[in-house]
Amino acid sequence: MLAERRGSAELFAIKILKKDVVVQDDDAASTLVERRVLALGPRPHFLTHLHSTFQTPDRLYFVMEYVTGGDLMYHIQQVGKFKEPHAPPFDGEDEDELFQSILEQTVTYPKALSREAVAICKGFLTKHPGKRLGAGPGGEQEVRGHPFFRRTDWERLERLEVPPPFTPRPVSAPKPPQNRPKNTPKMSPKYP
Repeated sequence: MLAERRGSAELFAIKILKKDVVVQDDDAASTLVERRVLALGPRPHFLTHLHSTFQTPDRLYFVMEYVTGGDLMYHIQQVGKFKEPHAPPFDGEDEDELFQSILEQTVTYPKALSREAVAICKGFLTKHPGKRLGAGPGGEQEVRGHPFFRRTDWERLERLEVPPPFTPRPVSAPKPPQNRPKNTPKMSPKYP
């Protein structure tokens, strides 16, 4: 859902989760992790920022920074297969099949991927969480020092001097439809 802050042109994306679906799909723990990660603040730069959260008796709401460009599933559907710098190594016809693939399948890597790309994917996708690349006490350095990132200038990246592969367009509040009469009242949202 797209929302506008009253009295300004600031837009927010609102993610709405039905509590019964979260419980039914056994997603409570991952929903809490998602909230914690999105609440990290201005870093990391590649995540949208969480503005606030609230709930009603049957729904959870995440109010987040709004950026254009769609979510990961949108890009997967548009591109089909990502090139190496962007590639998730799992496959599926739809979202459910993709998630099932992540949980159950042993990953097979395309021959076109470099040894470094395969090695970092294997490191991140190790089933045992404690053995994953970056999971130990020196995790950040372990990830940064991986051969896959040998050409990455981490200092320039942190100063936001490296152009991203995809840049969302800046957004402002949508203009009212041209065919709407000027005396049409703005409607306030109604909650069940």
